[in-house]
Amino acid sequence: MIKQLIAAALFCLVLGCNSSGTHTSVEKPSALNDSDSALLAEVRAAPEPEAKKVKVFNDVKAVQNKLSEIGLGEMRTWRYDGIGWLSSCNYFQFGHSNGEGLKNNLALYLESPSESFVQVAKLKVNIPNMNEKQQALKTYTKNAEKLFNALALQMPNGLKDALLSGKKFEYHDNKMIVRNIYEDGNWDSYKVQIETF
Repeated sequence: MIKQLIAAALFCLVLGCNSSGTHTSVEKPSALNDSDSALLAEVRAAPEPEAKKVKVFNDVKAVQNKLSEIGLGEMRTWRYDGIGWLSSCNYFQFGHSNGEGLKNNLALYLESPSESFVQVAKLKVNIPNMNEKQQALKTYTKNAEKLFNALALQMPNGLKDALLSGKKFEYHDNKMIVRNIYEDGNWDSYKVQIETF
């Protein structure tokens, strides 16, 4: 009931209703001023996001350009999906097809709650052809090294071995968290994730 009342009130504010609830105007409402909109005041009062500790993550376009040069494909436009900001490349396929015609593949992803910086960079490998799992993990590891190099980051000790063997890994320092994560599904999938503070 409350949701219906709020919806009716918003409808009347936007379209203009008289006290009996009938529509009186189809004119577009004039611009809201600050005193009429608590939401607008909140947005204006919100602090600017803090700079990310992995410096390159403060420049979305630079990160996209650097990752586009790795060789997996061009990063798509930085866009809002209703939950957060993201960019990715197309799946880069390699190896031979499995019995269903699917090849092993890699993709890069960028994510953030804000338009102004990258919070997370990920490299994901999907391995539908389990006959080539070891080769897929080698290709995954090689491209993870390219990811760290492109971002001018040192790969944490132990990460390379974890990537090659498909083992869980987690590393923290004062700038970032690095993880190798197994994702269960129709086939083995792993993602190496770099998240900055």
